[in-house]
Amino acid sequence: MTNLLFRKWTIAIILSLGAETKRYSMLHRSLPGVTQKVLTEHLKQLERAGIVRCFAPTQLLPISLC
Repeated sequence: MTNLLFRKWTIAIILSLGAETKRYSMLHRSLPGVTQKVLTEHLKQLERAGIVRCFAPTQLLPISLC
């Protein structure tokens, strides 16, 4: 796990997530320069290490326009 924390994008990903839940696309937009492949690989490794929890929503949330 120690090596994981010193990889290029790991700390930036953790800081971008903070304590809130984010959609993958919102997280990707908040990290300019990271590719989708690298972000996906890092998230999988962080999940395996128990640092983050990734999940797919079971249903789409309705959107209300005001």
